[in-house]
Amino acid sequence: SIALLRDLACVRAGDSALVDRLGSFRGPVLAIEAGLGFGASMEGTLELLSNAASVDRLVFAERGHVDVLLARDETATVAAPTYDWLAQSVVPRM
Repeated sequence: SIALLRDLACVRAGDSALVDRLGSFRGPVLAIEAGLGFGASMEGTLELLSNAASVDRLVFAERGHVDVLLARDETATVAAPTYDWLAQSVVPRM
């Protein structure tokens, strides 16, 4: 979307308005990282979540960012582990 591109451009240009309060977030985080996509650039953002209850990762080193969600095995490799993570990390906290 245009808003996503705008926000990405602002952050890359040094505008910290979108990330200033990430350190205040206290819930669990699941990062879905694509090694050939945005996975490598995600590290800096995850470091800003310094007070998160937990930071867990699903890492797909050999996939691009769209490949992770459009792969034929997406249900088994992404959806099922995400569902399990939600059931274990988020639902019990509610």
